[in-house]
Amino acid sequence: MIYLDSAASTRVAPEVCAAMLAHLDGTAGFANPSSGPHEPGLRAADAVERAHADVAAALRCAAAEIIFTGSATESINLHIVRRRAARHA
Repeated sequence: MIYLDSAASTRVAPEVCAAMLAHLDGTAGFANPSSGPHEPGLRAADAVERAHADVAAALRCAAAEIIFTGSATESINLHIVRRRAARHA
C-alpha cells in the first residue's frame, strides 16, 4: 500500500518510541516538568532538557532555540506571533 497522508499521521521512529516509552508507560513516573521542586517533577524537567539538547545537537543549534509544541497548529501560531513581534520591535 502507498500511503500519501503522512503529514497527518507520521509514523513514530523506533528510536523515538524507545526513548519515550518509560515516560509514556509510567516507568519514569508521571509528572509535569514545570510542577515544582519535587523528585518526579525534577526528573521530568531533566528529561525535557535532555531532549532539547539531543534535538539541538542534531540540528546544530542552541538548545534554547528548540521549542516543543503540542501540534502543528500551535507551532504555526507561535511562528506567526513571533514574526509579528519581531516586525514591530
